[in-house]
Amino acid sequence: MSEIAESERVTGSTADGSDTTAGMVLLVDDQPFVGEAVRRLLADQPDIAFHFCVDPRQAVDTANSVRPTVILLDLVMPGVDGLELLQRFRANADTRETPIIVLSTKEDSRVKRDAFATGASDYLIKLPDRVELQARVRYHSNACLNQRRRNEIAAALRASQRSLAERVSELQAALDEIEQLQRAKADFYSMVTHDLRNPAGNVRVATKMLLDGKGGELTPRQTQLVEIAGTAGEKMMRLITDYLDFAKIDGGYLRLDRESVDLYALLRRAAATIEPQVGLKRQHLLLSIPDGVLMADVDASKLEQSLENLLSNATKYTPEEGTITLSIESDDMRSRITVQDTGAGIDPAHQSSLFVKFHRLPGQATRAAGGTGLGLLIAKEIVEGHDGVISVQSTGVAGETTTFIVELPLRMSSLRTN
Repeated sequence: MSEIAESERVTGSTADGSDTTAGMVLLVDDQPFVGEAVRRLLADQPDIAFHFCVDPRQAVDTANSVRPTVILLDLVMPGVDGLELLQRFRANADTRETPIIVLSTKEDSRVKRDAFATGASDYLIKLPDRVELQARVRYHSNACLNQRRRNEIAAALRASQRSLAERVSELQAALDEIEQLQRAKADFYSMVTHDLRNPAGNVRVATKMLLDGKGGELTPRQTQLVEIAGTAGEKMMRLITDYLDFAKIDGGYLRLDRESVDLYALLRRAAATIEPQVGLKRQHLLLSIPDGVLMADVDASKLEQSLENLLSNATKYTPEEGTITLSIESDDMRSRITVQDTGAGIDPAHQSSLFVKFHRLPGQATRAAGGTGLGLLIAKEIVEGHDGVISVQSTGVAGETTTFIVELPLRMSSLRTN
């Protein structure tokens, strides 16, 4: 009978030839002939393996080794109480959920009651009928296999969730670090540009005072040199302003403080700001702005800045006696603002790169105009921050019209009065 103490695992196959996962029956009984009888009752089941443990003192260790899907446990064995062994199985981590069918020599309601109260899954009189034993073993074995699969899936899900939580935590830490670096970069830009504003402003004020005669009469040559210094000071202030604005955009700190604003009045203010530059080059500034009021929910200072950038760009590339036109049209849904000039033109091949930071168009006109390559990018970010769109139309031929178009949505609260 010693051969039945070894595991006789049988692996069956399905109709398509693939292997099936076998169940494992562990019989704990002190009588070898019972073990042999049960083995034979299950021998024709291709997907059920059998293991017999004749020493109940080794039953728990054996179960940990073979991992049964069903335990058949005799309740009456010399030296060991069957119910106590049942308790040990239920206290053991590897067999806590394993179905246990207790075997008794007779039908006894009190024994059955105590067995189920202690943790038995089923109750059979030994030796049971072949069909009944196979049916109950298969039922409990399948239930155990399904539960193990659910436990494995749950464990894998918990591990995946832990891994995901760790990755999210790492990602958040990386994002926090990036935000800190961006904030530090923006703070550095702001500090540098703030420190440069004062000396640049002093240059601008000093040159203006000299040109106004506050330092005495200047010779023509002195006047020329002061004008050069004044122009350089103005350019420096524009550079500082552009870099500071770019720092805010590049660092993600562009904030819009929306309020109800008259767009017509805003356009007139932008035009007035650019008039001195237009006058210096004896250019013509035309306004096509309707009478009345057009209210919109915008950030007035930033939108005005974007329009000033477009107008300043137009003055730089438009020759003396050239024409710059600022106009606006609107309907109930959108407003369409255009800045037109008769300047150098923009080659269609370069128009897609106009709004890229630090990009400057090739050619003599660009070198003469100077600039940071940031004005159009800043204008674009401000317009898009208002849910608008900015675009350009140009043939690229000098002297023909180049048009920058800003389209802004009008909110439902906007009110137009003529």
